[in-house]
This record gives sequence, structure tokens and C-alpha cells, in this order.
Amino acid sequence: VPEGESMLPAPTQAGRFRRPEFSFYGRASNFEHYRKTGEFLLRSYWPGFRIEDIEDWGAPFADDAAWRLFFNSLAWLTVLSGTDVGGREHPSDWPLCKDIVMRFIGFAEDNLHNKSTDIWHDHAMAYRVSYISYFYERGLAAQLDADERSRLRRMMDFQTDAIKGFMRRESPPLNNHTIFHSEAIADASLVFSENPADDIDLCQHTLERLLKTVVDRSTGITNEQAAFYHVFLIGRLMDTRSFFADRGVGLPGYDDELFSKMVAFQEQIEPRPGILPAYGDTKHEQPYSDEFLARAKARPQPLETSGDSKTSDQTILTAYPRDGYFIFRSGPPDRELYGLFLHRPERGVHGHWDGGSFISYSGGECVLADGGGPFQYKRPLRFLYFQSQLAHNTVIFNDDPVELRTTYRDHSVSDNGQHGAVLTSARM
Repeated sequence: VPEGESMLPAPTQAGRFRRPEFSFYGRASNFEHYRKTGEFLLRSYWPGFRIEDIEDWGAPFADDAAWRLFFNSLAWLTVLSGTDVGGREHPSDWPLCKDIVMRFIGFAEDNLHNKSTDIWHDHAMAYRVSYISYFYERGLAAQLDADERSRLRRMMDFQTDAIKGFMRRESPPLNNHTIFHSEAIADASLVFSENPADDIDLCQHTLERLLKTVVDRSTGITNEQAAFYHVFLIGRLMDTRSFFADRGVGLPGYDDELFSKMVAFQEQIEPRPGILPAYGDTKHEQPYSDEFLARAKARPQPLETSGDSKTSDQTILTAYPRDGYFIFRSGPPDRELYGLFLHRPERGVHGHWDGGSFISYSGGECVLADGGGPFQYKRPLRFLYFQSQLAHNTVIFNDDPVELRTTYRDHSVSDNGQHGAVLTSARM
């Protein structure tokens, strides 16, 4: 998921379907832009495109993996469906929607086992399954003849089987994409499934596994090792809970107590309010939208520190040895000294080789920065620089960055509460 992007859907009163990111794709301004220019929009910061300009589906004109991901989601066809996020009606164009969907299916049929094509990216596929399910019920089905309907059904079965495979896997561990997978299967179950109850059971079971995998229940800290993705998961997990609750499905563990802890950690780790520290796939001083936290209404509860904490009543050092964060704070807000020290026994999904790295602020202003993000999918710079030791305040021997894994040894706070210390060791 490109960092900085809002993945939140519209509130579920907009319909039974999830339609991820409908809050963007369903904007009235997107409908108006298409009506005036004939251009579809994938993101507000990318130029629009006309479908006539896509001569070869397998080689769209943007040399950007994220662009191709969202292009292959087909979510941009929303402007042909007639209803925006506010419920206002616009002219629909179901014949064109059918032509584009069938054009995609033709390409997909020719590339069913071509793993190098972007169309089978699990994120794009999950979004596509959700949106095609919605389009099908909304007006697409009436445009299809028997052969087209059969081809669409086979393609949906192929995609949902692949997504269920992702959901059932044991390795690699489940991550934030599991949310997209589960929502896609839930949407498809409304239209294309022969066993919708079994599909919902799979979603419920998988999302329960996900929560146990990605969030430390005692602290509310996520394991993806990126400040942005911690905030991202707060909003996404809460919205997933609301979506399934509207379907009459409860998600064990998705409760206010957990989300309160997640919000409390996010507030605690910020060098100043509203600014995220740059660790993992997170830009330096990256802001975030309140949209991510809009449904986290419960008051944050005091956090339990993980592991054998020796944190005193003083706030000079708050330690999370198991999760890998040591937060130093001293002084009043206008002169506060802030430090964040990282411990990394392994690299998380959106983490970097930044064990032993640290950042420092004084009075809310950065004194010592960490490289953090930005990043782009499949770009060498992401892997060769931003994820490596080179972009972080870590010890490098002989100018040779390595995959350094740290081991927590101890931490302490002085008797007068004015000094804190952390001891780690490291191995390559």
C-alpha cells in the first residue's frame, strides 16, 4: 500500500458492498471530471487518463507499479455507475462499463498463469473483486449476454479462489492486505458465491488470525514496523469491524479496548502532535489524515509496556522491549527533549533494517532525523537505500550496510528519574 494514502471506504450506509476507497473513487468531483474530459482518475496527484489511450492492457502507459496496481483494481469505473459517495445521482454508462470489464477479462483469460503481469497483484485483485461485485448488481449484469456472463463468472471464481488461497496460507504471515482479501470475499459472497455462509466464516476466522498476527494485544502496537502503517491499521481494522457488523458478523478481538491502546501508542510515539516519526515506510515528519482515527472514539487507556519493563513513574523512558520501541521524553512541551530508539530482531512487512537507529527532537523541532521513507513499489532505490542501514542512524562497519538484527539486553531509569538507558547487542 503506498504510504500516505487513505484506504478508508465510505461509511457502510452507502450500500451493502465494501467498495474500498469509495470515499475517493465516488467523489462527485470525479464524476464531473469524467463528464467534462472523458478522463478517469486513479489518484488526485496523478493526471487522468482516457481509456482510448490504453492500447495494450498488459502495458499501460505509466511506468509506476502503484499506478498499475490501482489501474488494475477497476475501482475507477465507479464514475460510470451513476451514484457518488454522497448518494447523488449522475449519468451512468453501463455499456461502456461492460466493454471495459470484458476487455480486462479478455486479457486476463490470455494470462491466467502469467505471474509477471500486474493484474494478479493480490491488492489489485481484491479491490477488483469488490468493485465488480458491486457493478454487477448495480447495472452491469443487465448488459451481459449468456456467454459474457459465463466468462465473468469463471473469472470471478478464479480470482476468489486465488484470494482464498492468500487467506488460508500459513507463510508468509498475514498482513494488512488480508483486510482487502476478506472484504473482497465478503462482497463476492453477495453475488457470485454458491456457499456465502462458508465464505463469511472464512473471513471471520481469517480476520481473527490477522489480528493476533499484526497487533500486540497487551500494548496495541502493530508489527509492521512503520509509523504510518500503525495509524493506517487503526482506521482500516475499525472500518472492517463496522463493515462486518453491518452484515451481522462479529469479529472476535476487534474491540474498543484494543483500538484505544493503538491510538494511545500512536499519540505517545509522536514527536509532536499530528506528526509521525520516520521509522519504516514513513516519510520524515509525515502528517496523517484524521480520517484514519475518525472511528476511534473511545478514550485511550494507559498502556502496558511489553516484556520485563523497568520504567518508573517518571516519563523519561517508556520501554516496549518486545515491540522494539524506547521513547524518551523530558521537559515541558515547548522545551521537551524527545528521543526514539529502535530495536529490531527481525524486519517487519513495512519495516527497514533500522535496529539501533534513533531520532531526536527538541521543543518539537527535529534535531537528528532518520531517513524513513519515501518509497515506491519495485523501485531499486527503495531496497538499496531506504530499507537499508544507509538511510538510518545505525552503526555501519567498513562502509558496508548489512541486515543487522538487534537483541534487547536491558534498560533502566536513574533513581532521580532524569536519565534513561537502553542496552542492545546486534548480529548480522
